[in-house]
Amino acid sequence: MKKNLMVESMVDRVERSDFVKEGPEMTHYRTGFEDVESRAPVLAFLRSIPVAGEPKEVVDIMGAGRRWIVEEGMEMPKLFFSVEPGTMMDADRDFIRSWTNVTEVGVSGGHMATEDSPREVGDAIAKWFREKVLTVLD
Repeated sequence: MKKNLMVESMVDRVERSDFVKEGPEMTHYRTGFEDVESRAPVLAFLRSIPVAGEPKEVVDIMGAGRRWIVEEGMEMPKLFFSVEPGTMMDADRDFIRSWTNVTEVGVSGGHMATEDSPREVGDAIAKWFREKVLTVLD
């Protein structure tokens, strides 16, 4: 909390060489987290990430989301970024690939895919939205 490590460590998790500690992107990411008090929501978020089945309420919510997709949400258009090497487990990739109406787009990166491949991610979202979402709304 005192060192703002969640934000400051982004530089170490982004694979792009032009993503630097004193660059404009990091300046933007620091906005809103200037003091310890403003970082409390980040700590709360980190504490809510499930580890070994806890916190149970978060695990239950995630399970309900998975069940909804399988039982009711299959026809909804879905966009899946398969990030290589990424951080996703193979079983999770395979689970998503088993869905219907999913568009898979491969991009390079690690944990921070939107920062590692910003152009590719943005272009893919725009293309998917035009082809899959707007056509459904027409």
